[in-house]
Amino acid sequence: MTKPLSHVLRWVWLVSTLIMATTITAAYIRRDRASADRAAEGRFAQGAPLRRNLRTTDEIIAVFIGGSFCGATSMPGLREAVETLNRELASRAVAQGKTFVSVGVALDWSIQEGSSFLRDFGSFNEIVVGRNWLNSAVIQYIWRGIPGNASLPQMVLLERHVNVREASITVGEERLLARKVGVTEIVEWAAQRGAF
Repeated sequence: MTKPLSHVLRWVWLVSTLIMATTITAAYIRRDRASADRAAEGRFAQGAPLRRNLRTTDEIIAVFIGGSFCGATSMPGLREAVETLNRELASRAVAQGKTFVSVGVALDWSIQEGSSFLRDFGSFNEIVVGRNWLNSAVIQYIWRGIPGNASLPQMVLLERHVNVREASITVGEERLLARKVGVTEIVEWAAQRGAF
């Protein structure tokens, strides 16, 4: 009688373990499907870092465009001028109730060299590096979207409205506020504290 009872207990244990494993697996599948459904609907996960800092606002965007291969970018005063402009423009944007975004663009073919080059100019909220004159930011801010002079270095100042909703983000057209081309213009602009 002892053997059949232990045999039955083993079967009960095995069946209960299988049921528990199936239940846990089903819960994970439901959770993953729900996450996938939210992602497919374009919803942000609550508390995710992506959503935390996004809000409806007007943005001021300062785009510095250069490259380590450009001799002018190593001229005295340029690095300090870019840092000063980013600081001054950020202060002005905040005082106006707007968000400030600094973008560093390096036309270097090498991602490592371009990233290293931009680090010398201070910190940026975003960097775009690579592909030389076909860099996606260069296409946007020199060739197509906000066309301008194909010279290095330069700073482009823009404004746009961003509307953040629960399931989508709408970004308005960018409006050119200022474009400074060459070391002299950028350094003089910094001396004027980024007036536009």
